[in-house]
Amino acid sequence: MKFIKIAAFVSFTALLVAGCSTVIGQSSSCENPPMTLEWEGKQYRLKETNTSAEPVMKFGYITCEEGKFKMGDDDGLSSIVYSHGDPKTKKDIIFGGKWGLALYETNPDSH
Repeated sequence: MKFIKIAAFVSFTALLVAGCSTVIGQSSSCENPPMTLEWEGKQYRLKETNTSAEPVMKFGYITCEEGKFKMGDDDGLSSIVYSHGDPKTKKDIIFGGKWGLALYETNPDSH
């Protein structure tokens, strides 16, 4: 049983490290939100900037360099991704950045 837990941890860590280098969104600069964003294997598209929607639960962090958005960590420099409402019933996400809060909806065109 101990071996399985260690293997699962190593697999998760490898996945996390691999995800850190993957571009999950692109924009003309880090000052603008990406039009599309991939989060946890799902495609989202920008629905609204400067949204009044309320962020609820923190999902994770995104970092940006030269308009390329990647998974980040809680280093004080990364932007935050939140759920919009109850994540069990509502699939939209909110991405906070230099532009304020941007609301993203699940992209129905993605599979």
